[in-house]
Amino acid sequence: MLKVLIADDDPNMRLVIKKVLEEMDDIQVEGEADNGIDLIKMSEKLLPDIIFLDIDMPEKSGIDAAREIFHTNPHISFVFVTAYNNYTREAFELYAVDYLVKPFNLNRIKQTIEKISKSKSK
Repeated sequence: MLKVLIADDDPNMRLVIKKVLEEMDDIQVEGEADNGIDLIKMSEKLLPDIIFLDIDMPEKSGIDAAREIFHTNPHISFVFVTAYNNYTREAFELYAVDYLVKPFNLNRIKQTIEKISKSKSK
């Protein structure tokens, strides 16, 4: 079972991602955050395998939150879900598994989870 956190300041986007993930086997959505600070706290407490996160969030950006989380747990898979296509370099420097630019095809979430599942089962 892969544990997932979702972080986005848009509750509708969190709901869309959550609905897609809940349809998948072996995925457990452990929590949701609407800002970078809460994401960091939740990550430390829940120890997720995967974090879906937005770049532009209040209090701390997704990039800054991911950087901080990565330093404490480099095994988390980050999937950036954002309206901005100009942060790809920073995202992949944090070993992002994927970078989805809104709006995106919902099947892309499933493909990304399959990719992560395969890499974690090795």
